[in-house]
Amino acid sequence: MLGALIRVPDLFAAYGSDGIANTPVPSDLAAACAEVMSEQLAGHRFIDAAQTMIVTPVALVRAHPQWMLALLLPTCILWGLLGGAISRGATVEFATGAKPTWSQTMGHAMSRWHSVALATLGPLLIVGMLLALLPVLGNLLDVKFVQYAAGVLYVVPMLLSFIATALVIVFIISLPMLVAGVMSEGGEAIEACQRAFAYVLAQPLRFGGAMLVLAGVGVGLLAVFAVFTQLALYTSSQLSTLWVSDSARDLLQSQMTTGQAPALANPTTGLAITGMLVGFWTKLALMIAPSVFLSFVFCAGSVLYLSMRQVVDGQHPRDIWDPTRGSRALVPATTDADASDEDES
Repeated sequence: MLGALIRVPDLFAAYGSDGIANTPVPSDLAAACAEVMSEQLAGHRFIDAAQTMIVTPVALVRAHPQWMLALLLPTCILWGLLGGAISRGATVEFATGAKPTWSQTMGHAMSRWHSVALATLGPLLIVGMLLALLPVLGNLLDVKFVQYAAGVLYVVPMLLSFIATALVIVFIISLPMLVAGVMSEGGEAIEACQRAFAYVLAQPLRFGGAMLVLAGVGVGLLAVFAVFTQLALYTSSQLSTLWVSDSARDLLQSQMTTGQAPALANPTTGLAITGMLVGFWTKLALMIAPSVFLSFVFCAGSVLYLSMRQVVDGQHPRDIWDPTRGSRALVPATTDADASDEDES
């Protein structure tokens, strides 16, 4: 769904008489980054592939700021809805040991999607407003009769810049916990941001160590599924084209492994359509690894949030919001002693 969303600008791209877009569109850059990442994974350069995944959004914003701004809100809504469902399922399973149904997690996420979207979008809006003040204040440095006072008060825009930079850093670091904060507490976006930011600042070393461990697990998980997918696609391409003609083998094998036709291919109409259909299924298969990785990000953020909350606030991981039973959803005590301990806690 995220891949389909980023192709929306393609529908409005201006095409010339030759059928080629006069201006590059975001999907071109995203496809180029995906190709680089695929080559890195094929060469077992997993750290480089993780770096490519991280810098791709930054490169998109720099190359296409207007489209990225337009896609920011629907991306946050999609992130909040589907990511919230994953986070809620991981939170309930980690806290209570019970596995909620997909309909339950999706219903919970739909009821709080606006809070999740605001939790991920709100800090960026605040940073944007702070940074928007800098050109206005900076313009006073070149206005007669005011520039001297503006020079004396330059500490104000400098302070705003420090605040914005610190907010961006803390936001990026605590981003995995923001969705989990809304899904666990059932509160508003402001509460989730306050809790996540406070946990990072209260225990920075513990949080950093946990992030390093989770990052290692995530990269390893991405590598395992990427290698598994590549091996499966390679096996399928080799055996499925074992008895086809040589002219069709190159095209089909390329579509079966990368989802793209060879650059110099000139197939017949029937073979071209067949290759497109084969490539469609291949592209779906290539989404397995990044989809699992995104799911891991939300699951890891949920576990990290509950663990940091226990360390900083002393709140038990089982203490999560349940709209059907009030504010607590605790595992029932198995003995009288356990029940007594539960009441005292």
